[in-house]
Amino acid sequence: METDQNRMAALMLGLPDVHVLKVEEDSLGLRVEVETAADVAHCPRCGEPATPRDPRTVQRVGLPVFGRTPLITWRVRGWQCTSSDCSADSWFEEIPQTADFSEG
Repeated sequence: METDQNRMAALMLGLPDVHVLKVEEDSLGLRVEVETAADVAHCPRCGEPATPRDPRTVQRVGLPVFGRTPLITWRVRGWQCTSSDCSADSWFEEIPQTADFSEG
């Protein structure tokens, strides 16, 4: 049985690989802020370690949870390849599960 509140919230949202940073309810509804659980990344092109870059924020409307539809704010991390020989340069991470969500 899961007892970690962060993990339970992530599982209820259908996003098992995220950290839930904040959950609040206001006049506009349920708002959830998340970021991926990964602390390290490797270049998708050459496999070298990556260094973090400035994140960006993406909003998605999630699937209903207990009769409420959450607005999910995802802090998307940017990464940059450390290899000077690689042409990948930089990229932003993706969470495949968010493809089912609509733009917020």
